[in-house]
Amino acid sequence: MHIKDASMVIQEENINVIPTAYLHNFERSYYQVITDPIYQTWLDEAPVFIKDEMHKLKTFLTKYVCKKPNDSKLLYKIENGSIRPSKALQDAIKSVLSGKKEFILLDDQVVAYDCCLSNMAKCLQDGKTRTIIIQGGPGTGKSVLAINLLKELIDRGLFACYVTKNSAPREAFLRLLGKDNLKLGVKIKSLFRSPFNLSQSPPNAYKCLIVDEAHRLVRRMYGDWSGENQVRECINASLLSIFLIDEDQRITTKDIGSIEEIKKHARELNSTVIMGENLILKSQFRCNGSDAYIQLINKMLQIDEYVDIDLSKLEYDIKVFDNPIEMKNELRKINESDKNYNKARMVLDIVTIGI
Repeated sequence: MHIKDASMVIQEENINVIPTAYLHNFERSYYQVITDPIYQTWLDEAPVFIKDEMHKLKTFLTKYVCKKPNDSKLLYKIENGSIRPSKALQDAIKSVLSGKKEFILLDDQVVAYDCCLSNMAKCLQDGKTRTIIIQGGPGTGKSVLAINLLKELIDRGLFACYVTKNSAPREAFLRLLGKDNLKLGVKIKSLFRSPFNLSQSPPNAYKCLIVDEAHRLVRRMYGDWSGENQVRECINASLLSIFLIDEDQRITTKDIGSIEEIKKHARELNSTVIMGENLILKSQFRCNGSDAYIQLINKMLQIDEYVDIDLSKLEYDIKVFDNPIEMKNELRKINESDKNYNKARMVLDIVTIGI
């Protein structure tokens, strides 16, 4: 699916891509395992042949593989061809996002959205690379902005990807967008990737990389032996790189994502940096949309300077639990209510106090 949805050569020359698998060591006694109905969607898409089905495999290959291809350089053309989202992929990402109120842009998100699209147009016109830095605290809609940008760029026929170091956000979006259609989930999965192995991508291989949680980017780790610095590799691999960042959310000593780090590598790679007040997301969409709540938490954690807050105006229900299981059960009840369906979260904070 990824080859069909990304290769311009395959799309323009109407080339068939037929998947199959030959499990040459798979014994007949276990056949019922791989033919279980739960796999039927994929078996219909890609037939599987096991150890004693050599004759069936031969018949299958004979049906699709000709002895004298019309184009002897076909594989070379595919390998070295341009990448572009197929019409099917454009329709898929558009269909799963259309009408979902959780993906509607508001306020300063719209300003940042327009800025990103206008700079994408400039990159395509003059061929020069640009790097956009969008700042925003928790709950200001950075991820919603990222997904809307991905949708629009793919819809314009530009190969873009949503990038995060952590797999949790990618998997959450894939579950949300492809939960009702297995094939659709696989089709759009190629648009959600990690920054690992981007070091192997040629310069400007992507038209746009939208890097969410950019503060969590790292240097070489986890067996990504060819990589050196994920900030640099994201900029190098894309004509337009968009970093969504909150420096206060760096949580380990390995996190190197910072505004200065981005600016440093952008300068070294001759990529124009774009940032400013219009690219700082401030509108609070979580916590009842209350900026005062965020100020209160920052005050408690001594992140910001003292702010005088009238707690009586904060509409919050504060309870103290002796047992975390009781708290979890209470949150579950709230999540099951129609008013707050699946909006409650449980966050564990461990505080060590020295006396």
